Amino acid sequence: MRQIRGSSVSYDLSQKSYRCKSAFSGRDPNYKGIGHSEAKQWKQLEYGEAVCGYVAQLKERVVANHIPASSDPKLQRIKELGIQCYVCHPLIASEEVLGTLSFGSKSREAFAQAEIDLIEKICEQVGHVLERMLIMEELQHKNRSLEKAIKEKEALFKLSLSLNKKFREIFHTSKDAMLLVCCANRGKPFFYEVNAAVVQLLGYTADELKKMPPKAIIAPEYQQIIDHVAQTIEQEKKMTVEVSWVKKDGEKIPVDLSISCHYFQGRTYYLIIARDLTERKAFEQALIEEKIASERANLAKSKFLSMMSHEMRTPLNSILGYAQMIELKAQGTIHKHTGKIKNATIHLTNLINDILDYVGLEEGNSKVAKEPVNLVTIIQDSINMVMASAEINGVVITSNIHPASSLFVEGDPLRLKQVVMNLLSNAIKYGGTSGLVTVLYKEMKDKARIEVRDNGPGIHDHDLERIFEPFYRSDEVLNLTEGRGLGLSLVKEFVTQMNGQYGVESEKNKGTLFWIELPKANVTTEAPLAPFLKEKDKKNFKVLYIEDNEENRHLLKEQFKVFFNIELVTAADGLSGLKLVQEQRFDLVLLDINLPLMDGLQVCKKIRCLPEYQEVPIIAISAHALKKDIQYALESGFDDYLVKPVDIRSLKALIDQYIQKTATPALP
Repeated sequence: MRQIRGSSVSYDLSQKSYRCKSAFSGRDPNYKGIGHSEAKQWKQLEYGEAVCGYVAQLKERVVANHIPASSDPKLQRIKELGIQCYVCHPLIASEEVLGTLSFGSKSREAFAQAEIDLIEKICEQVGHVLERMLIMEELQHKNRSLEKAIKEKEALFKLSLSLNKKFREIFHTSKDAMLLVCCANRGKPFFYEVNAAVVQLLGYTADELKKMPPKAIIAPEYQQIIDHVAQTIEQEKKMTVEVSWVKKDGEKIPVDLSISCHYFQGRTYYLIIARDLTERKAFEQALIEEKIASERANLAKSKFLSMMSHEMRTPLNSILGYAQMIELKAQGTIHKHTGKIKNATIHLTNLINDILDYVGLEEGNSKVAKEPVNLVTIIQDSINMVMASAEINGVVITSNIHPASSLFVEGDPLRLKQVVMNLLSNAIKYGGTSGLVTVLYKEMKDKARIEVRDNGPGIHDHDLERIFEPFYRSDEVLNLTEGRGLGLSLVKEFVTQMNGQYGVESEKNKGTLFWIELPKANVTTEAPLAPFLKEKDKKNFKVLYIEDNEENRHLLKEQFKVFFNIELVTAADGLSGLKLVQEQRFDLVLLDINLPLMDGLQVCKKIRCLPEYQEVPIIAISAHALKKDIQYALESGFDDYLVKPVDIRSLKALIDQYIQKTATPALP
């Protein structure tokens, strides 16, 4: 009878049946000679709780006679089966308990001593038999494991042979140069194997290479790098390094080396895969040269655009200035024609501005400021600047702007005004004659929204998908209105840079809605404006204008007579201006940048060195319109910067602002 180690076997002498019960909790009972229902009543017990477990624990037999009269709790399960007497004996071999063997009877009350002695001998023999069976089973298990291991090793050996064959095929047919360097017992390394690509690349034969030390093909300037690789490769196991090899004819070639470390039969092998970088290096050099040429071309383009902008803005300044002066006094047809001259000048100026802005975006030089901006003021100023154009086109502009209200957003005031003006100009141009443009602003939870709606012919769906692309114009309006297709692309770029969103909605023959959304700023109120000035405050205000262009000086003198009634003194160059500053006291300095003898930036710095002029406002009036030029001027000491052609309303508002800061407010 073969049993699992740790089990117990009961033999009923009267029923001739066996019951095998595990001595350890958790194992299922084995039984023979009894019914299934009876076996189900046999419950699992903790080790030592019943007789068989107790016997296994103590390694001593237990003889229980007259069981019905016993109160021993260990006999309770046996008593429930109707057994009268019971003997449980441990099965021991080599001082180890293999299980227990139990005998019981339901008809007899006690075992005779001869029976108990016989059971002891039987158990001794059963223990030895079980031990041999377990040893045989263990040997069989080990034999099966050994057979399995041998088969696995045979399979691995076959796989190794197959992989070795494939490796050699790959090694010798690879288009990449491959070398196998061997280092045996910490000796000097040598080329163990090289493929045909190495021979072709270096010009040596395979035999010649195998007789050379590996460092012989490394260019002298890379010898230290190879020493470093040799020191670290065994720890990192693989490395990649760029070096130069020396061919047989002395020519140097750049190569990329992928090195991996392997150990086999007491030797260290380094597998080196080399890739010729000659073409890549030549391509990289070509890219560098192309980049330099491109940078030179961009610089030349920027210089040309800056020069073009400067040269065009100077005459435009005169055209716009005189047109505004004539418009003020003219009537009828002359007034109407003057308005057209002024609007054409503004349009040309906007065209120059858009081109410069787009070039700045292309070069990545266009950056926006992040500061609180009063959205209401921006919208109102933008409407004022396009109002003349709207009147000429017969377009009415309405809005929900209230002068006393304020709503602050995070953005760049200059760029935001340009965005709103571009949307308004777009609505006026494409809204149709006798149209209506509605401007609304809405305060939302954490952002503000501007909507510009027209009642024009609308935009086709296929045009909506490309409406914000640079230079894109719909075929329907290509010949109907003037334009360059840059305004909306600048809206997209500037709004995106200010962390905002933009969009468009349109329905054919019902109009178009453009909208932008910007994050709100943590500002709720704007500083109150100073009281209006009395005329006597202006008479005490004195302005110096330094400008080398005689026409521009004459224009500003005439404008001051008409619009300002303020004393204006002019100088034709920087040195003359500095002399006037030292001789007289001025409350405001208007200064051109592009001056002879000494440019405006130098003049500004010298004026700032005078103690009495450290707080005097200095405003740049220049045809240089690039953002970097404006920023540099402001960092150099200028308080403000106006780009030619100068809108007289903007100049008047700026001068009034500085008059208010310096003059004593009039009492009510």
